Amino acid sequence: MARVITGADVAEFHRARKDHGAAIELSGLSFSGGGPVDLAIGHGEIVGLVGLLGEGPQELMRALGGLLPIEAGAVLIDGREARLGSPGQSLGSGIAYLTHDRIGEGLVGSMSVTENLNLGNWPLSLGWLVSGAGMNRRMREARGAMEIVMGSGAQEIGELSGGNQQKVLLGRLLERKPRLLLLDEPTVGVDVAAKEQIHRLIDGATKAGVSVLLLAQDPEEMQRLVDRVVIFSKGRIARMLRGAEITIDAIAEARAAR
Repeated sequence: MARVITGADVAEFHRARKDHGAAIELSGLSFSGGGPVDLAIGHGEIVGLVGLLGEGPQELMRALGGLLPIEAGAVLIDGREARLGSPGQSLGSGIAYLTHDRIGEGLVGSMSVTENLNLGNWPLSLGWLVSGAGMNRRMREARGAMEIVMGSGAQEIGELSGGNQQKVLLGRLLERKPRLLLLDEPTVGVDVAAKEQIHRLIDGATKAGVSVLLLAQDPEEMQRLVDRVVIFSKGRIARMLRGAEITIDAIAEARAAR
């Protein structure tokens, strides 16, 4: 898991933009709240999605994550059509969704840190029959790789800071070794230090080949992370920003415009 999470060794955080071969293709994708959308996402590429609430970006993310119905079109992962329709099917196809609402949708507050980290692995083979040794091993790996600050794996998840809760949730998704990672406000409600750590983890995942779609209200955060910006209007892609076009002002203006 550490290799997927950290990729190559990361020194002081800096993300250089580069060209990527297509890994994920959305072809004529229509969903509740938008479409049709045609978009190719490269290996290890981060594509930022921008648009007003209800204009398509979040709806696209939730449709890909299996939380909204897909009405038409196809999603190809390395040339093979993915079967989507539920969160479980999305995960099984290699698509992992990090919700913006980690408490309401992502974590189970009454469970321990170890149990929450392993939630994504329980349906894989024997239902709820997961070995304690395997759960504890994953917890140790994640704690080191994600720099999770906690007392022990038996601690309730609700006792951790927001940043450490988010790292548990992100670690759980990366344990599945996704091909496409959907990040809906990945640093909402975390402190500056945790935000920096999460940025490094996202960058490390892309160096391991994971493709990313990113939603972030902070234009500076998006400008720092993405390779491209896709701007939505009325449920469809209106235009894109590339290279030197990706500035904080351009992202902020695109978010405000209809």
